[in-house]
Amino acid sequence: MNSGERRAAVTVTAALLACVLWPLRQYRRPRTERRDGFPLSHYPMFSAPRPAKVTVYYLVAETREGDRRYLAHRYIGPGGLNQVRRQVNRRVAEGRATTLARQVAGRVAGHGGVGMIAQVHVVQGRFHLDRCFGQHQVVGSERILATAEVPAAPPMKIMEPDRLRAQA
Repeated sequence: MNSGERRAAVTVTAALLACVLWPLRQYRRPRTERRDGFPLSHYPMFSAPRPAKVTVYYLVAETREGDRRYLAHRYIGPGGLNQVRRQVNRRVAEGRATTLARQVAGRVAGHGGVGMIAQVHVVQGRFHLDRCFGQHQVVGSERILATAEVPAAPPMKIMEPDRLRAQA
C-alpha cells in the first residue's frame, strides 16, 4: 500500500468514525436539554419530532356474537408484518379497501379454525402516540372504511358407510 492509498484509507476511516460518534455530542449537554435518552439514538431518524397523533389502517374481524378480534397478518397478505402493513396502506390509498376486506374474508372462510368470524372490517384508526406507547393507554378514534361478510364454509361431502366399503 503506497502513501496515497494509506492517506485515503485514514481519511475514510476518520470520516466514518466522525459520523458514528457525532451523536455523542448530546451527552455534553445537561440531561434536561438532551433530545433523546436512548444511547446513540440522537440521529434524526430516531429523535426527530413526530406528530402527536398518527393514522393507522388495520383489519378487524367481528364474531357472530359481536366481539372484535384482530387478525394475524398471514390472513391479510403474504410476507412479514411490515410488508403486510405496507400492502394494507397501499390498497387503502388506492381506494381498494372493499376489495381487501372481501379477499381477507375469503381467506378467513377458507381456514378451518376461524368458523366463528362473521365479518371483516378495514379500519382507519387515529391514535395518540404518547399515550399508547408511554402510558399504555389506547386513546383514539376509529372509522370503518369497508366491511365484508365471511362466506359460509361449503358443506362437507359425507359418504355413507356402504359406499365407503364399496370403494375399498
